[in-house]
Amino acid sequence: MPRRGVVRAGISLPEDLMEAIDILAKRKGYKSRSQAIGEAIRVLTAEDQWESYEGEFYAVISFVYDHEVADTANRLIEAEHRHTGKIISTMHIHIDERNCLEISVVKGDRSTIEGVQRDIAAAKGVKILKVNTFKV
Repeated sequence: MPRRGVVRAGISLPEDLMEAIDILAKRKGYKSRSQAIGEAIRVLTAEDQWESYEGEFYAVISFVYDHEVADTANRLIEAEHRHTGKIISTMHIHIDERNCLEISVVKGDRSTIEGVQRDIAAAKGVKILKVNTFKV
């Protein structure tokens, strides 16, 4: 989203929330409290767009799986091939002797991204899966 300028706004927050924002801003290296609050608002609005918008998104689907579990690796490869043209990039990392981390970038509308997510999650050895979406 192109930056158009800055508008000054005042907000009232509970003291503990303001302290949490200050701690987060310092820990994450934000230059100001306003920058941290602005980033939080961007994340919230991106989630809202995902829930309500029907256009095109990019998604990063990250998942850890045990490649020793019943044909998991082959099922994941089949899922990726079913979504050729939708999965635009993949990175594979060997965590240890059994576990792999895979990161796939998907481009498409909400139903496309959810379809890829479902196919990956359906593979038996998938332990954890996270999806981050971006409306550009």
